[in-house]
Amino acid sequence: MVRQQRMRLFIALFGLIIVGVSNAGHGGNSNMKAVFDQGWRSQGAVPEFLPIPPDNPLFMNVDGKLVTPGTPLQTSQLGEFPQMWWSTEPGALYMVLVEDNEPELPRPIKVQHFMAVNVKGTDIANGDIVFDYWPSTTFDRDGPDGFDPNLKKLKKHMVLVYKQNGRIEIPAKDGKTGCGPEPSFLNRANFPHTKLEQDYNLGNPVAGTYYTVTYEEGVSQYYFCLAGSCQESAIPNLIPGLTDIFAGNPSACRKPQKYQQSASQWSHSKWSK
Repeated sequence: MVRQQRMRLFIALFGLIIVGVSNAGHGGNSNMKAVFDQGWRSQGAVPEFLPIPPDNPLFMNVDGKLVTPGTPLQTSQLGEFPQMWWSTEPGALYMVLVEDNEPELPRPIKVQHFMAVNVKGTDIANGDIVFDYWPSTTFDRDGPDGFDPNLKKLKKHMVLVYKQNGRIEIPAKDGKTGCGPEPSFLNRANFPHTKLEQDYNLGNPVAGTYYTVTYEEGVSQYYFCLAGSCQESAIPNLIPGLTDIFAGNPSACRKPQKYQQSASQWSHSKWSK
């Protein structure tokens, strides 16, 4: 409750800023929606990944900063699950996704870094977690088995909220929570938002935003190491200097010293059921 109150205050203050900047003096919600819509279009996320912007803004707080569409973030800022808030309807159930739309893989796919269904209001932690939180991370491929640590392309990760038409039941074997080879980590690539929209008749996202991430030395290796070690095979494949793993031994994966204070959400996450 306290976190939600703080987030609403944070959003209200941001709304006042938007109203002031627009010199409108009224219509704060429409002004904020216009700002978010422009952000979706300015870097091509619309229409490349969504045909139109989400119906409403999704407000996400990372390190005390409101994430608007296109905000650049680093993996080290995303070690803890972000605070999120959106406009809800009484009694409605929601699906929440954090989706990588530009993974460095041989074929164009989408990867879920988090997915929850049957979320009441904005109470994500008490929804049904299909994929627990794997902080957004990326790299830039250099050939089939190498990477370029200096390229640092901006990769878009979308955060989408859909209003469900009723409860959604997804078998545990099709998801991925916790650490271990089964269910497969690769299940995260089996639920692109486009397929979910079709399978569950979801319509346009009722709220959303996106941010960009780049390769981050040491931190990217850490999260790829965790993924590969839990799966007991390199994710996405063995790339020297990036996905060198300790199969079945995630405790051997080392976070860079300056980020030691940030707790890992991987194995013992409050978001896992």
